[in-house]
Amino acid sequence: MSERLLLANLKKLLKQLDLPGHVHTFRHTFISLALLKGAPEAVVRAWVGHVDAATLKLYTHIADAASQAAMQDFARKLGQKPPEESQ
Repeated sequence: MSERLLLANLKKLLKQLDLPGHVHTFRHTFISLALLKGAPEAVVRAWVGHVDAATLKLYTHIADAASQAAMQDFARKLGQKPPEESQ
């Protein structure tokens, strides 16, 4: 299957499912979740094509939010107030 045909099929499927966003949104989410779940950066780069390290870093912002949320939850479980709540 060619990349062009794959892209056309993906666009059609997203439209049929009435999902918001665009193919780029799908790509962004895929990259972010793959990295967050521990897929090696080199593997993710191979999956999605040529993405330089600086561009890939833009996709990892979700990990920052997930990391902060996990740390706040951990602090609560220890009976401590997370930093944002103690101010």
